[in-house]
Amino acid sequence: MAIGKNDAQAISRIREFAKWSIIATIIGVVAVVISYAYLITSLLPSLLMSSLGGAYGYQSPSQGTPFSLVLAIIFFIVEIIFVILMIVKIRGAFNILSASDPARFSIPSLLVNILAFGLLGGIILIIIGLAVGIFAIIGVIVFAIAGVSGAIGIPLGLYRVGTAYGNMMLRIGAILSPFSGIPGIIMIFIGARELDEKTSSAPAPAPKGPALAQKISPTKPAYPKL
Repeated sequence: MAIGKNDAQAISRIREFAKWSIIATIIGVVAVVISYAYLITSLLPSLLMSSLGGAYGYQSPSQGTPFSLVLAIIFFIVEIIFVILMIVKIRGAFNILSASDPARFSIPSLLVNILAFGLLGGIILIIIGLAVGIFAIIGVIVFAIAGVSGAIGIPLGLYRVGTAYGNMMLRIGAILSPFSGIPGIIMIFIGARELDEKTSSAPAPAPKGPALAQKISPTKPAYPKL
């Protein structure tokens, strides 16, 4: 399948999606490690001392919010920002590809749009649920539907991109990404970069119509002045 101008934009967005995915995954791992460190070093000793205090009259001194907990919260917030960037990039890529090849990319585009709007709707419902509890439950259900849609739509769309443009790395990365995490995402990034570099190095198409006629029209010979 030839890569058109719009397809090149989509591939560039897939490359950006993979880049943000790698960064978000690394930040998420760091946030989890910091959270576990806080749990082991701060929360568990406090719970132990509190239980001993009930038996022996010991009272643990009051402490402010640990720095590790604040740092973990910051990392989680940054990860959410990168996840939003990921969704924006992959949604734009699949929407472009769906417009040029609906038979192949309409379903992945639909599923990723469900992911994007489902997450947004879930957040709104959960916020409303702080006042009316039933909306929080509905929000969690919407979140689950959005997550399943994304888990199916993104690998499916990436696999079809690799199939359409003959990129084995992208196909393998799409298959591995739901199970392997960073290794699969790295393969997606490498495959998208290969396609991106291929489109950027491709020669410009030959002019057609009036532009071609103007280009090949004979010019009057220049005669020396007498």
